[in-house]
Amino acid sequence: MSFTHTPSASTIQEKQKQRQGEKTLFRQLKARLADPDARTDDGMVADLRASINPQPGAVILGSVIPVSRIGKLKTVVDEFLRMCEEKRAEDPESDVYDIIDKFRHKLNESLPDSTLCTVTGADFDKDFLKCQKANEAVFQRTIMINAIDRWRLSDIFDYECEMLWSAKNEHALPSSGGGGEKMAKSKPDLAVYFSSKCVRKEMYEDVFLQFLYDDLHACVFPDQVIGHCFPFLFIEAKAGEGNLTDARSKNMYHASQALYNIYICMKRAKCEDALFKKVRVFSITLNAKDLAARIHRAEFQAGRMFFTFDDIYPAPLRHLPGYNGVQLMALMKTIFNFAKTKLLPELQKTYQTLVEQYAKEKGIEIPNAEVETNPQSDESHSDV
Repeated sequence: MSFTHTPSASTIQEKQKQRQGEKTLFRQLKARLADPDARTDDGMVADLRASINPQPGAVILGSVIPVSRIGKLKTVVDEFLRMCEEKRAEDPESDVYDIIDKFRHKLNESLPDSTLCTVTGADFDKDFLKCQKANEAVFQRTIMINAIDRWRLSDIFDYECEMLWSAKNEHALPSSGGGGEKMAKSKPDLAVYFSSKCVRKEMYEDVFLQFLYDDLHACVFPDQVIGHCFPFLFIEAKAGEGNLTDARSKNMYHASQALYNIYICMKRAKCEDALFKKVRVFSITLNAKDLAARIHRAEFQAGRMFFTFDDIYPAPLRHLPGYNGVQLMALMKTIFNFAKTKLLPELQKTYQTLVEQYAKEKGIEIPNAEVETNPQSDESHSDV
């Protein structure tokens, strides 16, 4: 006997509501000159593409580790074996649980600069296989969250999941026709931010929080979490082989609003030219079959601001179905390095200018600064 599953009336209504929501979002984005289907070339994208999607015969960035670069890793292993031998000499039945646990932590900390991450390739593959038929929640809690290797994020970055952005933002994406229906607030599945401490550089924390125009708070801290600011990477995930069209539209919204927030800050600091020349943010849409990564930018044409993107993966006219953990980690490594070395300095300069400008207008003296620490690129080839 065969059984045919008939969707319930509530399920049908929910799907109809979802489709209507997708159409509404797409229409709203086009009205704000942020078309999620209109790709345009970006001169910054070539190196990013090469890291994850190299030409045939080339290796993915970070997927090869010369034995000459395992110096620190060897030191960690040698220290672990030494401690175990000391315990064995004291008592062959000594408990080494804590030693093993600390060794595992130090081992991950000492991994060479590569696509290796805390989750092993074998474990990634197990999660990937599970997610072929799992629901969206399982995919988000495995592949999506593992993609950023959160245990090894540097102090420069922070992340948040499904956090609704502030409804108090006075600088929502403007409609090209003026006015227009109000858009729902952004709520990325996952967003990666800069840590506030890193952006404020040498400024004291009280300066960072207090010396800021009131209307810019929601631009700098869109989810109202003061510990991080200026999100630059957005990830939307779907279950199994779920359609990614709506996810791409949502990411287009998150990225465009993030760029507009930065534009408002830079315009106030009188350095908005840097937005168009140097500022980029990123988005990733993925399910258990396909991965799509974009680099987003703002353009100013004929007195109007446009939000556009170019594809990092797959490259235009070169669709490669599927992806693996090595490609995903290579992509993340490349995006984080771009954010750290290219985007962060621009945001630091902008914020410092805003603070100094605010203090001058209010006649307030800025307290003595802390010692500045400049982040360095991850592109190191020394032993690790």
